[in-house]
Amino acid sequence: MRLWLRNENPPELRRAPSFLKAFLRALTVVGLPLLVLAPFASVGGAAPHHGLTPVATALPNSRLTAGATLVGSSSLVSPNGQYRLDMEADGNLVLYREGRPLWASGTSGHPGTVAAMQGDGNFVIYQGHRAIWSSNTSRGGNSAYYLVVLADGNVVIYTPANRPIWATNTSDTGTRTLPSSAAARSSLNAAHRGGHP
Repeated sequence: MRLWLRNENPPELRRAPSFLKAFLRALTVVGLPLLVLAPFASVGGAAPHHGLTPVATALPNSRLTAGATLVGSSSLVSPNGQYRLDMEADGNLVLYREGRPLWASGTSGHPGTVAAMQGDGNFVIYQGHRAIWSSNTSRGGNSAYYLVVLADGNVVIYTPANRPIWATNTSDTGTRTLPSSAAARSSLNAAHRGGHP
């Protein structure tokens, strides 16, 4: 990987639209750090697991879009900063409120796992190529489903039409109207045993 100094003009930037060049220069002038994500093919690296894009740990976000993953020690953070969904190095996905755990996937003991928001609407934790947990929300196809950590403490998967299809049911308002992780876990366990939920 090659790092470009501020006064260098990388070949990729020469092809960029002029408004983008001006925007990047403006950010450099005010001293804001930039993180530019490029397709793996353009930098010569290998594609990540399942061809999904890892979320950078340095830039917490509240949303995980279809095709993106959370890897060990990365997080999603609610807009108000009170809630944090951590993909822990031991393989457990845990939702915290100001450091106190509220919900967990129960997948500890599986280091190297990856949590993937898939284009079919399913949110899956993989160890290698094996699913060890799932939201059981596959709708087929490949679309713009997304998972978001809300300011009320709920983690929700939404359809491209912005309809909720799954939640951790950890809202501080106490409402529980969506399928929960317990139902998804029992469905996945039944599938691993060769049965049906």
